Amino acid sequence: MKKIVISALLMVSSLLYSDTMYEDAEDGATTGWRVYDNTPAGAVINNINTFGSHGRVISFDGDHRHNGYILGANAGAEAWNSTDKNIRWSMNFNEDYTVYISVATTLGRRYITYTSRDYNKGKNGSYIGIGLGANSKNGTWQRFSRDLESDLKLFEPDNQILSVNAFLVRGSGMVDSIETTTAYIPEPTIHYYDIGGEVDKWRIYDDDPAGATITAEGGQTHLQGDHKHNGYILGAWSGNDAWNNTTESILKWDMSYGEDYTIYVAIITEDGWRYIIYTPRNDSRGKRGNSILIGIDPMSMYLNASITRDIEADLKKYEPNNSLTSIQAFLVRGSGYFSQIHTISDNLRDKVILHNLEHGQHGSAFIRNVEVDFYLDNHLAVVRCEPFGGVEFINFYRIHDNGTIGSFGTFGFTELDRSSHEYLEVEAYDNNTRLKTISTYSGGQVIRIYDVSNLDNIILISEEHIDW
Repeated sequence: MKKIVISALLMVSSLLYSDTMYEDAEDGATTGWRVYDNTPAGAVINNINTFGSHGRVISFDGDHRHNGYILGANAGAEAWNSTDKNIRWSMNFNEDYTVYISVATTLGRRYITYTSRDYNKGKNGSYIGIGLGANSKNGTWQRFSRDLESDLKLFEPDNQILSVNAFLVRGSGMVDSIETTTAYIPEPTIHYYDIGGEVDKWRIYDDDPAGATITAEGGQTHLQGDHKHNGYILGAWSGNDAWNNTTESILKWDMSYGEDYTIYVAIITEDGWRYIIYTPRNDSRGKRGNSILIGIDPMSMYLNASITRDIEADLKKYEPNNSLTSIQAFLVRGSGYFSQIHTISDNLRDKVILHNLEHGQHGSAFIRNVEVDFYLDNHLAVVRCEPFGGVEFINFYRIHDNGTIGSFGTFGFTELDRSSHEYLEVEAYDNNTRLKTISTYSGGQVIRIYDVSNLDNIILISEEHIDW
């Protein structure tokens, strides 16, 4: 367990923003955690490495919700006693769970309780029941942000939070990045349409030649037929099966293919219906009738790929005076595997990914194992991917105060040969005035220290080469 306090000035209401991290698991320990309900016996808490974007996390393994785990305490030396009234955490559960936030209020102790219900259960004694929705236990990593006092006041409008003291969990799963914050920072809205293996949501719209199938395999949806002669659809143009998504324009999906494919995203625009069509090509062919043809890196035919597209931006590239009204369906020709098909509201991470696809060095190749890390109070974004074994592509971006994304110009990172990296570590320190990069390659390491106190004039302070 690691407790870290970070403060920064935000351009929101001109308030001082701070957060306190109670658990990020990166120390490899479970310090501060304990099993508070060990009936039946055998429940364990572990710190594990996911070898993914979440790195190390806290894992609970017990008899489902019969066992309970706690970080902090209701009172005493282990209680957080935090006056921050907002909380954020990441979790990955594929079964029912209950998360309790223990708070002291003017009317006594309360537990703000979060479950996978699609509705708020309300007040029951000292418990306030809030539903996070059935998708919150879909077996993927999700980030949640809650205004605790607002949740409390839904059912006790005359009550107030005095302190936040503990994080409790029932259920077997994983959590990470538990923090309280002075300001409420909403997480992006996500709508999942196929987590993977939800075959009942699909249908075959072109079964000529006959014999095409849709099956669930290993947490993925497997579309199998006569190559691009068969067609499959998730959603519909209209009716109850249509997505009718009018709020999000960013569409994401994971895919694994070994042949050519065509993906059609059916949309309604101010000027009528359109297909945004994605194929594995180095070029985009633009507008043809009611279709917009966009190229995706051809390597997506041969690798596990994670694709992020801004549907409205792709539309406006070729119809600048048109606007997206709704996303209706996801159609595919070609045999392969899909999972994690979802839309997401506007957010900084996906803005950086999309900017990198269009403007970054090797940008179009950033479709596999893509990670984005932010430093210097979100003014530096580091985007990396591993398109091939042992090779890491890395790009760096300046995030301006108004949210626009740009380059660092002559920033010393450009000296690095991106295609030779096996691993790159980045560390900010000295109140975000210094940045250290450690570039590891087959022959050794290069360690650089930068003065980043002025992002318009970044200075390389030192450089050390270590040969193996």
